[in-house]
Amino acid sequence: VRIERTWAPGDTVTLRFPMSVQIVRGFETEYPMANRKYFGFKPDSVFARRRLPYESITFGPLLFALPIPDLDPNTPAPGAHWQFALDNNPKREGRDITVERKPMPSHWNWPLAAPIVLRVRARDFDWTPTAAQALPDAPVAGQKAETIALVPYGCTKFRISMFPVTKRAWDNPPSPK
Repeated sequence: VRIERTWAPGDTVTLRFPMSVQIVRGFETEYPMANRKYFGFKPDSVFARRRLPYESITFGPLLFALPIPDLDPNTPAPGAHWQFALDNNPKREGRDITVERKPMPSHWNWPLAAPIVLRVRARDFDWTPTAAQALPDAPVAGQKAETIALVPYGCTKFRISMFPVTKRAWDNPPSPK
């Protein structure tokens, strides 16, 4: 779009792009055997055949992640709670996820608290990812249901964006469009 006019101080242009929450479903797979030579230092288990279900959540062009308070980029802070499986209702196709917008601060240094947050239903469960297998083999039952806050992927350095899923979220796929 080209706007031809005489501009004056204080004039503004506001662009609004329609965005909606999207739930991306997929499978984490093994390292390709073609890379076996390059990744020879990895244990054999990373090359074992697998299809580990996960969901990721996007809003417009942004990928969202669970921010995990950390001591360093590879160590969660003591007491950080991050072992969740998404428990959304796939038939709702993301409409059960709440979008919260906050004003953009005048000076922002990429904190865990972002100006846009998605709130999604999840269940905690005993999850101990390893370098060889980050996700559980199958959907999980989970325990206590709670709502977790997700922020844009780039707003945190220690995060989860490929989430394990509950049986409810995985076994009830959305309707074909």
